[in-house]
This record gives sequence, structure tokens and C-alpha cells, in this order.
Amino acid sequence: MVGPWEPESPIGQFLVSLLQSHPHLFLEAAEQHIQQLAADKNAAAEKSTNSSGSELVLYKRIAEVKEQERQKAVVEVIYSLVVQKFLDSRLALVPKIPSLPANQKVDTNWQSVQGDMESIHSAEVLEVVRDHLGMILGRPSPHYQEPYTLVQASKMKIGHLYAATVVFGYFLRRLDQRYQLDLSMKKALSSDKHEDEEQGKLAAEANAAVQAMQAAKSSTTRGGLGGSGVFPQLGWKPSKLKSYVMSLDPESLQRFATLRCKESLDVVERQTQALFGKPEAEIAPDGSVVLLAGDSFTISLSGLRRLVTEAVVFGSFLWDAEAHVDSHYNLVG
Repeated sequence: MVGPWEPESPIGQFLVSLLQSHPHLFLEAAEQHIQQLAADKNAAAEKSTNSSGSELVLYKRIAEVKEQERQKAVVEVIYSLVVQKFLDSRLALVPKIPSLPANQKVDTNWQSVQGDMESIHSAEVLEVVRDHLGMILGRPSPHYQEPYTLVQASKMKIGHLYAATVVFGYFLRRLDQRYQLDLSMKKALSSDKHEDEEQGKLAAEANAAVQAMQAAKSSTTRGGLGGSGVFPQLGWKPSKLKSYVMSLDPESLQRFATLRCKESLDVVERQTQALFGKPEAEIAPDGSVVLLAGDSFTISLSGLRRLVTEAVVFGSFLWDAEAHVDSHYNLVG
């Protein structure tokens, strides 16, 4: 296995097996399957408009089943593209969190990913990522201490943290691309004098936007970043990227911090459930459904840092994979 969850669709199973046996053929095969899925989707839409009467009722039932199968295949194509990016970057994904006695930590054999972050993110993005990790985990302890500093937590709680941090990585990749695009346009349209004026204006907007950022942190939507503490505290002396983030209004921040399509949300949910298991639930006396904390596990501080760091990378790769599939399949309406 190259990741914690096994695909269920024939296409997903084929692509993941190809990653292990013939990785040099993977991208071409993935491209062909994306195009075929897009053609099937278009053909189904055309047939629906040409059907009528009892034929239409029967066709709709068949089409619903095929759409579900196609949806699962698209999700697993996106996942396989994410896994391929991990393999190309020589990063190993964390395996499924096992159930172990409380005195045994789950991260004994995990590979480190910390040193490989610089090959994935720019220096300015790395600065924001480190702020994020520092806010969640605190500043790094001496290297020799972290493997022996143990933390006990529920799978549900750490699962929520992992999923939210995946979305943070997705948000950061999306925003950085927008920032680089805006920067390129400004350089193309402005003289050196105008660039200096824009930088001064941006710094002023950054200071004025702190209150707006605080407001944005308190709002949440499904798949978005909000008051859960996932968004990093940005300093008073921001880099250009941080300044750009703080210059955005709360509505724009929330839009950037929301997954653009259901397929990406499904990838995040399935990845999280594969790592930590499905959350258990029970019916409360008032009839509502209550999620239980579930099993707890022991993990070292370095292992927890490794897990959160992977989640940021996973989110970044998810944005890239989604954009690639969307160029053929039209995921984003």
C-alpha cells in the first residue's frame, strides 16, 4: 500500500497499483481515465435530454447508479494524483493509526517529513506554515526531546485537527497562487515607482486588516477555516505573503478557505477516516446524534508534528490534483 486507504473503484485500484508497479506510466494512464470519465459524463447528460416517458424514468435510475460509480472513480483519481505527488517528492504517507496499549506510541516507525518541506513550498509559504505549526503544537522543543515527549489524545480529536490542517494546506496553496498571479500582473503593469507605492499601500492595508482577520477567524463553514484555531496567528511584521493575506476582507478569506468541490471534500473525509477510523456515534435521549470521542492513542510530540506537517502537504497537493482533474472533468461549477 502507498497510502492509508485502498481505492474501491476499478479505476482507482488500477491507478494505485500502477503507482507501485509502473510509476512511469501513471500520469498517462490517469490522463486517459480522466478524459474517459469526462466523456461518459457528457454522454450521460446528452442521453438524459433525449429520453422521454417511461424510458426517462428507467434511464434516471440507471444514470443515478452510474453517476455514483463515476463520482467514486473521480474521487479516487484525485487521491491517486495526490499520492503520486508524495512519491515524486519522496515523502511517505503516514499509515493507518493502529490500536495499541496506552504505553506504546503509534509513531515508532514513521519517517520524518520536516526536512523536505522546503522542496514543496516557497520561503514565504514556509513561514506561514511554521507559524501554523507553532500555534497548534508550540515552538519546537530541542530535537532530542520531542521523540520522548508523549501525548495521549482521542482519534476523533486528532482526526479533526488533521482534516482541518489539510484544508489549511489547500487554502495556502490556492492563496499563494493567487498572490503570485497578482504580483506578476502588478510587475507587468507598474513602474518601479508604482511598485513602491503599492508596497506601502499593502503594508498599510495589512495593519488596518487585523480586526477583519479576527472576525474572519470566528466564522466557519463546512470545509472552511474558522474559529477552530486552524488559521495561524499572523505577526505584526508580516512578510509580503502575510501582508497579502491580511489585506483580504473576511468574505474573500472565507471563500479561499473553502474546498471548491464535493470531490475534494470526499478525499479529505476518506483520508481522515482511513487514518483514524470512522467516528462512532450514539443516539442521545433527545433523539440527536452524538459523536463519541472514540479510542485514544499515544503519540510522541515529534510524531504529532509529523502528522500535522503531512496534512499541510496533503492539502497543497490536493489543490494541484483538483486543478488538474478540473481542467478535463469540470469539477468546479
